[in-house]
Amino acid sequence: TCELQIRRSFSEPAFARAPNMSFLGDALGYLKRQILSSEELPRESGGGAKARPKLGVRVVCVSDTHGRHKDLKVPDGDILIHAGDFTHFGKRKDAEALNEWLGTLPHQRKIVVNGNHEKNAEWKKDVKKILTNCTFLINERITVEVSRTTPNAKEKQQQQQQQRQQQDKQRGGSPTNDEENDGVRGGGGGGDGDAKAGSSTSSAATTTKGQAEEDVKADVGREVRRVSVFGSDFFWPCPSGNPYYKVIPEGVDIIVAHGPAKGFVDDGHGCPSLLEHVKRVRPRALISGHIHSAHGCVRGGRGFGDVLFVNAANCKSGYKVGWDAVVIDM
Repeated sequence: TCELQIRRSFSEPAFARAPNMSFLGDALGYLKRQILSSEELPRESGGGAKARPKLGVRVVCVSDTHGRHKDLKVPDGDILIHAGDFTHFGKRKDAEALNEWLGTLPHQRKIVVNGNHEKNAEWKKDVKKILTNCTFLINERITVEVSRTTPNAKEKQQQQQQQRQQQDKQRGGSPTNDEENDGVRGGGGGGDGDAKAGSSTSSAATTTKGQAEEDVKADVGREVRRVSVFGSDFFWPCPSGNPYYKVIPEGVDIIVAHGPAKGFVDDGHGCPSLLEHVKRVRPRALISGHIHSAHGCVRGGRGFGDVLFVNAANCKSGYKVGWDAVVIDM
C-alpha cells in the first residue's frame, strides 16, 4: 500500500466551484470527489502486506491546459506532470509555447504525454523535438531522480565542518577559517620573497577550505529520490480491452494516461481496460485529465487499495482555465 498526502489551495470553496448543481445528490457526489485529505491514506487490511515506504517527493499535476498554460498558477514541487491536451485542437504554436513555458518552471523534472488534441497533429512525429524542456513519454517507462534536502542537513553540515577544522589543527595542517587565513597572509618579514610565500600559503589554505566545504556539501544535506513513471499514449475507451496497456510494467509508481479509468474521476466516460491494468499494476497514482468536469482526486478502495486516481484537468467549459493544479506529496 502507499502513503500519500494531497494538498490543494482553492481561491473559493470547492462547493462554490461545482458546475450545474441542482440536486442534493449531485452535490454530495461532487463533494465526495473533491474532498482531499491531509491524513495518511488507509492501508488495506489482511494479507500481511507491508506498506510501501514514502518517497518523499512532491508531484504537481496539470492537464487540459489547451494553450492557456500561462493562466495557470503552478505550485512548486519536485516533478511536474502534464497529462495531455496542452494544445487547442493540435496547434503547433501551442506546443511551442508550452515548451517555452516549461523552461521557466523550477521543477527538477517535467513529464508530458499526449492528449486527444495532440494524438493526430501534423507535427506528432516531431513532438520530442518540439518539447525539449520536458520528457515526453509515449508508451514508455522512465525512472526520474530528484534531489531533496535531508532533515537537519544544515546542522549536520556545520558539525562536519567543525570536525574537519579540528582535525586540521590537530595535524598542524592548513587552517580552514578566515581568521587563520588572515594570519598567514600577514606572516613573514615583509620582503618580496616572504610576501610571495605568504600569498602562496594563503591560496593553498583557501583551496583547502573550499574543497572541504564542497566535500561536506556532497556528503551531507542532499539525497536522491527515485520515482518510476509510465506515460501512455492517448487511447479512446476500449471496453473489449486495449493491448497497449499490457506493456505497463508492474512496479511503476505513477501511470500517466490522458483518459481516466472507468469509475474514478471520469463522470462515467473512463476506460474499463485501463482500470483493469491499474488493478494489475497497483501504482501509487494514476494521473489523467480529459473529462474537464471530473476534476478531482479519489482513493481506490473497492479492491484497488491505496491507488490514488487524479483528474488534473485545468480547463472548464469554453477552454478557459478554471481548476487549480493538484499537488501530491508521496
